[in-house]
Amino acid sequence: GVEDIYKALSNLNLSKNNDNYKKRQLSNKKMQNFKFSEKKTLKIEKLLNIDAANFTNSLDKIIFDTNFESSKEENINYQNSNAKNNVDKKN
Repeated sequence: GVEDIYKALSNLNLSKNNDNYKKRQLSNKKMQNFKFSEKKTLKIEKLLNIDAANFTNSLDKIIFDTNFESSKEENINYQNSNAKNNVDKKN
């Protein structure tokens, strides 16, 4: 679920975005600085249904809701929509 994704990404220690923004998109520059262990990478891949070769290119396009009080359904819809779009683009 979405909680697992937040947990898997918790090691990124991302600071909150400007309060004017409700959503955050990880930049390519930030992604290049992140080093994931194989285990964590595989866990996130499984949750997002994306493969290793497409991992960093997909993750930086996925918008994660930064408001933890938003509904789970809304969060899951964002996850599923973006993950599906990235898989479609690859195929």
